Amino acid sequence: MSRIVDDSFKKALYDTISAGHVKESELENIDYISRINRNVRVEDFQIKKISKFELIKDVDKRVETVSNSWIDIEVMKKCGKYNSSFVECVNQLKQEGIVGWKKCCGDGNCYYRAVIVKYMEAIHKVYSPISYIIKFKQIIEKVMNFYSRKPSHDINYISACEAIINILNYTIQYKEAYPFEMFMQILDVLQNKVIDIALVRTAKLIAYYGLLEEQKNENFKEFGLDFSLYQKIILTMNEEAEGFVLIFLPLVLDCQVIQFNIFKVVQVENFPHGDRFCIKIPICRRGGHYDILYTIQEMEDDMYCFETGEYHILLQLANDKGEIN
Repeated sequence: MSRIVDDSFKKALYDTISAGHVKESELENIDYISRINRNVRVEDFQIKKISKFELIKDVDKRVETVSNSWIDIEVMKKCGKYNSSFVECVNQLKQEGIVGWKKCCGDGNCYYRAVIVKYMEAIHKVYSPISYIIKFKQIIEKVMNFYSRKPSHDINYISACEAIINILNYTIQYKEAYPFEMFMQILDVLQNKVIDIALVRTAKLIAYYGLLEEQKNENFKEFGLDFSLYQKIILTMNEEAEGFVLIFLPLVLDCQVIQFNIFKVVQVENFPHGDRFCIKIPICRRGGHYDILYTIQEMEDDMYCFETGEYHILLQLANDKGEIN
């Protein structure tokens, strides 16, 4: 069987896998903007400094991890300024509510990087509850313990998980007292090449765990797939995810990937299927490469400014309460 699974076959697989995971998300779905608004204190701003990033305006510049700030979606047109269909696809993305974009390093790990980086950002948002981070830590611990019992396990994957758990322990400790600082520190950490690779390895191990768990699904077995082949593909660094393998990372993370495929027109895939997910991960695929997308709803919630790279959310909340002149 070809490693590239055709679309109809992949859809059938997605339907089968999603059907076995229909329970409500374990993540809380609460209006945390309102909760933060009640808790904002003027003294917070005596220690908070809104960081400014060196904005990446040149879309041709290679990134070693991910872009250090959101790039206005209009700038993305420079990638294909001589390709009218590509420019039209960017216009379609805007119609779908996409306003920003972050580039991912194209080292063959970009799907895993795009999903896990966006997930890390999402669970550390100022308005996201600490339970999101705790849940992620529990997932990694479960996956790491499962994998470490295998006789042929690769210590590099164990070390990667331990590194990410250490980061999560830190953010869990300080998240509720300093939500803005923790978010900004995570954005900074995501620029670190060592942590970036640790995150990619962690994401791959999570996907590997998801595949092995799904092998227990009798309906899934009926597709007659060579599981050993896909296990090897997932755990091979610089081996890009493709076909139905894409579903396993978000499946275990309890989130939904919204993938915008840029061809002559934009085609949208959601996986796993369903509307139960609190965390949604918008990404785009073009020519086998994956990047991260930013929705207008996120931009409004974050109060993000493309011109300066600043997140104004806490400052604005305090202003609304009249606590800052």
